[in-house]
Amino acid sequence: VEPWELPPQISDEVQARILQLFYPDIVSSKCPGREKNGQDSAAVQMVERFGLLCSASKFEKLVMVFKFNSFYDKNDGLVIYFASSFCNHSCSPNCWWQYDDDGCFSLLVGDVGVREGEHLSISYLSSKDLERPMALRRQDLARGWLFFCTCSQCVAEGVVPFCPTCGELADILISSVDESPYGECNINCDICGKEDVSCFDAYSFHCARCHMDICPACAYVQRAESALEHGAK
Repeated sequence: VEPWELPPQISDEVQARILQLFYPDIVSSKCPGREKNGQDSAAVQMVERFGLLCSASKFEKLVMVFKFNSFYDKNDGLVIYFASSFCNHSCSPNCWWQYDDDGCFSLLVGDVGVREGEHLSISYLSSKDLERPMALRRQDLARGWLFFCTCSQCVAEGVVPFCPTCGELADILISSVDESPYGECNINCDICGKEDVSCFDAYSFHCARCHMDICPACAYVQRAESALEHGAK
């Protein structure tokens, strides 16, 4: 068996620049492979197995940056474009990206243009996925990029629900980031009875005042019923 040959290392300068991009500061302890000390067991094993010249913690951060900021190239590989990685997502973006015939990456402004001082936005989802209902888009974004989308398009289609018990605006819990408010106990939907919501849904809604939990499906049914009620008045 030939000995393992360590691939070229990324310089400390490039690593420092890459770590300016987004990566989650914390992830939920329920994520697979998460050890009690907060480290990812796979990151620890890879650093030890391949003799990587960085700590497991730093290696995990670099992997996270690559996961959440990379673009597909023309060969279905993944690559990071530093400046473009700072663009936020929108389901109705003002910019879009493509590769030209020479394989060069381009960030282009949409037909309506961009106003001075306006933030540039792109879609993290494919054009096909953008056609899906808002509830499914939010699930994809919360699962793949760990955020609850509040772009103008999603807000127009559906807002954060109010607690049906006390009327307070519900908090949003991202399943892969936020810990259960009940410690070791799972989050169960208090409307439909679905158990361990964080195992099936990428996010859920929680009322900190009366400790009521609502799964996404029930939240949007509640919104639809409210809209019909107001429309009938």
